[in-house]
Amino acid sequence: MKKLLGIIATVCVALAVVLALPMGCKKNDDPPVTPPEYAEYQISLVSRGGVPVRDALVKLVGDGIESDVAVTDNNGVAKVQAKEGLVYDVQISNLPAGFKLINGLEYKTSADSTEVKCVLKTEVIKDEEIPATKKYAVGDVMYDFTFTDVDGNEYVLSEVLEEKSAVVLNFWATWCGWCIKEFPAMDEAYGEYLDQVEIFAINGDYESKATINSFLSDKTYAFPFGEDDAGIYPRVGSGSLPLTVIVDRYGVVCAIETGAITDANQWIAEFERLCSDDYSADIELGGNGDDEYDEGYVQIKPDVTAPASSDIEKAINSSSYTFSYYFDEDEYNWPWQVSDDGKSVYATNVARTDNLLSFSWAIMYSKFTAKAGDVLTFDYDISTSGYGGYASNSNYLAVQIDGTLLKRLAGEKQGTCYAYEVPADGEYTLSLTYYKNFGDIVGDDIVSVSNMRLLKESEVNEDLLVKMFGASVKNENYTDGTNGETKYKNYVEPVMGDDGYFHVGTKNGPLLLVDVLFTTNWSSVNSVYQYAVEGYCIFDGTDYNDMVTELARLASHSDTETVPVTLTTKALLEAFTENFGSGYEGEWLELCEYYKPYGNAKHVSDPIDGLNTDASRPLKVGVNHIDVNKAPLPRGMYYEFVAEETGLYIFESIVAQEDLELCDPIAWLADENGEIYKESDFFSDSSVPGGINANFRFIEFLEKGEKVYVLCTLYWHPETGEYDMKVTYDTTTTKFLLDAAIGPHQGSLDSNELTVYGAIDIALDDNGYWRHVKENGELGSYIYVDFTHTTTLFGGWTLANAIESAENANIPNFNLTEYGGQDYTEAMKTYLAAARANTGELAGMVKADKTLTDMLTAYISTDADGLYGDVSCSESWLMASFYYE
Repeated sequence: MKKLLGIIATVCVALAVVLALPMGCKKNDDPPVTPPEYAEYQISLVSRGGVPVRDALVKLVGDGIESDVAVTDNNGVAKVQAKEGLVYDVQISNLPAGFKLINGLEYKTSADSTEVKCVLKTEVIKDEEIPATKKYAVGDVMYDFTFTDVDGNEYVLSEVLEEKSAVVLNFWATWCGWCIKEFPAMDEAYGEYLDQVEIFAINGDYESKATINSFLSDKTYAFPFGEDDAGIYPRVGSGSLPLTVIVDRYGVVCAIETGAITDANQWIAEFERLCSDDYSADIELGGNGDDEYDEGYVQIKPDVTAPASSDIEKAINSSSYTFSYYFDEDEYNWPWQVSDDGKSVYATNVARTDNLLSFSWAIMYSKFTAKAGDVLTFDYDISTSGYGGYASNSNYLAVQIDGTLLKRLAGEKQGTCYAYEVPADGEYTLSLTYYKNFGDIVGDDIVSVSNMRLLKESEVNEDLLVKMFGASVKNENYTDGTNGETKYKNYVEPVMGDDGYFHVGTKNGPLLLVDVLFTTNWSSVNSVYQYAVEGYCIFDGTDYNDMVTELARLASHSDTETVPVTLTTKALLEAFTENFGSGYEGEWLELCEYYKPYGNAKHVSDPIDGLNTDASRPLKVGVNHIDVNKAPLPRGMYYEFVAEETGLYIFESIVAQEDLELCDPIAWLADENGEIYKESDFFSDSSVPGGINANFRFIEFLEKGEKVYVLCTLYWHPETGEYDMKVTYDTTTTKFLLDAAIGPHQGSLDSNELTVYGAIDIALDDNGYWRHVKENGELGSYIYVDFTHTTTLFGGWTLANAIESAENANIPNFNLTEYGGQDYTEAMKTYLAAARANTGELAGMVKADKTLTDMLTAYISTDADGLYGDVSCSESWLMASFYYE
């Protein structure tokens, strides 16, 4: 059993339902509810890979007896009442798709046991159409599909699994920075396991083969890349990339992991597990995969000996203070040891290259006595991987007092940790835990601590912030909260500030922050977010689960891993503690914390600055500096603009062309409710639209007082950076050239029809030209096809390239005879010449007539390498077109 004191608590909250049978008189011919000769049989259904089979129907039949039908629960267990001591046939029905009984295997009970384990087989589901609404979860069996790479090689899932132990489906996009950072680690691991594991790098954003080929032109990855022709990503993903889905040897989805794994050792460890002779899926049904890599690793016991407490005291205690040390009795807890120079101690579950220390921990405890106002202080040296908001896929040092998390230290750092200001005289327990999520080595993989001491406030000679809690000093007489009892003696006074947030003590005091992600003084086991994940945050008919999830999202990107308390948040916390706690006044403050400034340090500023509409940053007419200092999903940092006058406003980034490769801005526009309604147009200079890695531009007509939000980030999400945005109030210009469509293609699980994201409405006029259909139904601007600039349709090449570079294998030409069509080369050259004859803003463009767009549609819909193939649609050409609004 892992004993991590709530650092990462994955808690299943069990709800016990007690059924009370009424007491009263019974007729003599009524059988007893549970006769003495009857027993409860537990029938477990499990696959060969260890997957519990839920929602199956089970009954026992034998000796003229037939039991009632029972349904297997999430653990694959059905409980059936039947006469004891007989042998029954176990009849199983209603199996989930892909689960089957093993031919020739009898499923029977025995006369001397009431527990039966029935092993079923699973295999990829073939010759059966996947349901239109199917969404894969961990534990599901995959439907068969074919993956075709950019070179035309076909891989059938069921056939691949006949030869290999697992298939990894890695969903990515060319614009996804973390996807690209993940590939080298995947490739290194793949090189060692390519005979046993296959990887399909499936584009999850409907990007074309041309775009993929362009991306791969200077890459040498060994695993295949291709499009999502089978439509798998919409069935597993929810918008985030990268996303990894692992299908094991039995055709079962054994992991769904969001986020990048950038260390090859982590991939190697997972491949080793998947390929081992004693592989077992060992998964929890219905999971989203975020914790699945935690399963299946074999824990090893420490091979080092714990030092005596006196040796640790001698090494790290400052001479003026006494701290005693001891270790967890758990046989898997790695001890800390004294360094060679005798001046520090270090965690021993570090610097191992055999990956056996994945999910290991090293806990050291210390008992100490302190007076109110003492500041617990120590020095540290850390060189290991950093962590994200949810602390998965990371290695870090956790600092806790009496089971409450104070700090997590990770990355490349040396310094002094001012961990805790003691709230009252008494004895406290400090725990230092180095938690190693994976056995990878990042940096020097060092975690050491020295110079443990207590300081008075006057002795702290740095400008710093020390974490404090909304409730402190435990009430030793506390029982259950009745009769006005409270768990803690001291509770801060929350005061609403002018900023809409609660502060401590006064409206200008420290921000009051709530921790929904981790354990708190309210509970050393459960976090608020865990209750929401289980769907339990519904109070008095109000569903707060989505609200908690949004708070968790904000906290995961915030500077403090917490969020400020608003009136709405306070109401949520009060309802939460009333339902799951004792419900006394002020109990919600046990979920809160704040930071006390020392020296000349200033109060913590808004930690979620720019992360939502409530914490948006202001925009004004003129040049504004945009600081993308966080990488929130699913979009960017919120900037708020309120129109001072009615008219046309232009929002555009102003990054020099030579800098666009390093800082490529992108943005979305949202209404006053924060609902996104437009993605930015792009332009490569002040006069010519088109181009990848270009500045963004919005042109909006706003009424006086109308509010909009510009969500700013970078194209290579989730990198951070800075750039300028110019907001112009334009009183002269009457029209601008805009994208006719943004792209990419988008589809629906309910329909085979594809559309293009952001495509405008168009119609043919009497002269055969395509025109924009305005909101009132009238025909507006002509549509212009761009021949000479890169567009969102063709990615890294132009229409002119396709017309003039027939010899280039990476760019298909307009001779479609091999596809049963015509040779359009000469006709397209005529349009290209007309495009080049145009000047000004329309340079390189021509008006779109039906003849031109029919040729473009035929070209786009061919199966030539580098084209959209069967994901094209009648609107595809609009991604290479522009119009005037």
